[in-house]
Amino acid sequence: MDHTRYLDLIRADGDRLLAAAAKGLDTRVPSCPGWTGRDLLHHVGGVYDHKVLCMRLGRDPQETETAPPPGDATLADWFLSRRAALLDQLVLRGPGAPSYTWFPPDQTVGFWYRRMAHETVVHRIDAELIGGGQTPVDPELAADGVDELLGFLTHDFGGRPEREQGVGRTVGLGCG
Repeated sequence: MDHTRYLDLIRADGDRLLAAAAKGLDTRVPSCPGWTGRDLLHHVGGVYDHKVLCMRLGRDPQETETAPPPGDATLADWFLSRRAALLDQLVLRGPGAPSYTWFPPDQTVGFWYRRMAHETVVHRIDAELIGGGQTPVDPELAADGVDELLGFLTHDFGGRPEREQGVGRTVGLGCG
């Protein structure tokens, strides 16, 4: 997918995520046991903050380096500011710039364009389930998500025994 398309989808799906989660801050998310709409916003905003630090620092940031989420009165503004900071860093650096990622084969900012588009749409769907309805996923992003997942499943993350690598492994997908 084109990197500008990822940016557009982060914006659009982030808006939908915020709108849906804000309607049910205290409502349980069916697809994320133990989480509420508030937890989704805290999680995704925190993920955005973490990725900004990955790009700025060139390493995996420590938990103490990310700011804790605010109370409900400023939660929407906080979420939007975290997303804006992410988008700013992606555009400023561009997809070919180096960046720390947790995926050894791709240590570029381009990894974060793609990963954050998928992170956002997955949790947008989670948030929409709070109210019982969901909007369609962009078909190109959906196909790209399958490609991304298959790439993760077939990668050897550091010489683990064969049974723990992609082939023959059961994988659970969920929140977190």
